[in-house]
Amino acid sequence: MNIDLSKTNLTFRELWEVKSRVLAMRDSISHKRNLRLFELKALDIDTITEKFSFKSMQAEHKEFCPMLARDTACHDMQVEELSCYGCICPNYDLEIGFDEEQNLYKLGFCRVNSEQGFYKLTQTKDDNPKDYLIWNCINCNLPHNKTFIRKEIEKYIKKTYLK
Repeated sequence: MNIDLSKTNLTFRELWEVKSRVLAMRDSISHKRNLRLFELKALDIDTITEKFSFKSMQAEHKEFCPMLARDTACHDMQVEELSCYGCICPNYDLEIGFDEEQNLYKLGFCRVNSEQGFYKLTQTKDDNPKDYLIWNCINCNLPHNKTFIRKEIEKYIKKTYLK
């Protein structure tokens, strides 16, 4: 299989820079989440789960995410059900690929093949915008529901021996 990359308007290096920024954002959010978990370690799992709710995070930790300060939910679901613990889903993989039909690099995919995700045409944010595709999970609510979050917190506690 021969792929003609000469017609793409985004270099692999430029896409790698985009990936690096997304990784930095993921690391920052993961660090904030871990600090929050450490703060809450004396509480029971149900209370910890509640403390990561959108409303609780909005009241107590607006710096966690810019969406909290703007009073904007990141996913189309009831705010009462939305949990910020699942920000940067553990099923989101930042692998780089190539879409031959559209002749564009693509970034990311879902490890559990959620049918609610899709590739979104996106542009770099510079003086000469360039197109690429990025996996978008805005329609997926899996990592933000309380049942999923509770299981993730239980795994984290066992892994880190917080309790």
